[in-house]
Formats: sequence, C-alpha cells, structure tokens
Amino acid sequence: MFFADDKTGFIYAQANGMMYFLYNADTKIKNSLLPVLSWKGYTDLYPLNEKEILVKFTTDEIIGYFIYEHSSKEYERQEITDFRDFSLIEQFYDDKYTFLAEENDEYFIYDWKNQKKETNKLTQFFNENKIKSFKFNMKNNRAFVSNSENKYMIFWNEDFSEFKIYNLKDYLSSDSYSINIYSYSGDGKYAFASIYAYDEQYQCGLYHLTFIDMDKFKEDKNPIKPTDLITDRTDSFFTTGFVFDKKNGWNFIFTDETAKAFAISMNDLF
Repeated sequence: MFFADDKTGFIYAQANGMMYFLYNADTKIKNSLLPVLSWKGYTDLYPLNEKEILVKFTTDEIIGYFIYEHSSKEYERQEITDFRDFSLIEQFYDDKYTFLAEENDEYFIYDWKNQKKETNKLTQFFNENKIKSFKFNMKNNRAFVSNSENKYMIFWNEDFSEFKIYNLKDYLSSDSYSINIYSYSGDGKYAFASIYAYDEQYQCGLYHLTFIDMDKFKEDKNPIKPTDLITDRTDSFFTTGFVFDKKNGWNFIFTDETAKAFAISMNDLF
C-alpha cells in the first residue's frame, strides 16, 4: 500500500500489514511507525497537518484513535486510550479535520478538531438509500457508491448546496450487468472500472476493463466505455493506473501475463 497527500506533504508505505514507513516531503523528516502490537485488527492513517497524523485502529469489538506526532526521534508506541463508538470512513481533502463517519449504519460528518457531528445532503442520501460501499474522490468532490440494488455516481460542490446523482444502471445495456469503479485519474476526470457479465458460452463470469469520463455525465452523453479486454479476476486490474503526460494527456498503463506494458489513451478512447 502506497499513499501520498499533497496537502500535508506525507508520503508513506505499509509493509507486513501493520508497519508504516513515513516521509514528509515538506519537513524532510522520515520515520517508521508501528501503531499497535496486534494482528487482530487493522490501521488507517489520516494526515492532519505536516506534523500530525490521526491513527485509527479497528477490531471487531473496538475502534481506537490517537495522534501521532511525526519527528526524527525514534517512535515509541502510544497506548490507545481514545475509544469511540463510531468509525471515521473518509477524510475530506481541503479540511483535514473533517470526515465522513458512520455509527450503527448511520452516516454523518464529523469535525475532529471541534468534536462535533453534523449532517448534510451527502449523509442524507447515504442514510436514505442504505449505502454500503463507496469509492471516493474527495479532492474532486465525487464518489461511486452502492447499495444492495443500485450503484450511483454522485457529485457535489464545496458546501453541498448542489448535489447530483446518476444511477449507473441507466447507462448499462442490460440489467444483468454490474459495474464497479476502482480508481480515478489525478484530476478526477476519468475512472477505471470493470463491467461484470456472465458468459453463457463459457459458463463463467467475465470482467470487461472499462473507463468512465466523468464530464460526460453532465453533458448527457454516455460516459462509460468498455474495452475488449476481459479477465476472470479483477485483481489483474489492480496493478494498473493512470499516468499523465503533456503530449497525450491521461493514459491508462497495464501489463499482460508476460509483464509487457501497454497504454490506453483516454483522448483516443473518448
């Protein structure tokens, strides 16, 4: 797992499930962080500023938090004493102290700095539609979300006064197809996804590598473009990603079974 946050300068990687290796590009400080000496849960890191990271540790029974102060001195594991009944789900891009949070299947916005809960149109939509999974792009104010029946692409502005929802079922040619989004390009314009379809001839499910142009939702055009590349397992897509170059714009890079690299240009596709 590799993570970079341009707001706070933190770059870090995770190894062996728990150990993190951190570097801050602004302060030039590097260090290692082992948040908890336990393999019974998992850890999330949320950089708050260039010196502080909010650490969350989750098991089936508890959710604990503490603030890690990043410095050049050797890190001493801090005992988790701040336990909460709710879970922080996603950190906002502009205000690092603001999170989408969830408690007992109810979503709300949580201000960590002021320890305050509130709701808005986004959380209202999540609660009314019993949303269960999501893939956010907080920098560009958009998210792919789903419940047991439908999958949606949603967009919002900075103060949530404008809120647009698109049911992705309306863009698929068959009700039997299912779509999932895995990641976005750096500017949020494109997403790579898969469309699942059951193949009667081969008696198995196949995933079609698919791309989405986010701007075409607003233009009332078909934003979804499946390719002729198929696989029987989606994990073959996960080592891929978007790369930008000045001449050709956004390109999607992937490899085949021989590790030969290929690129799909979004300019050519759309």
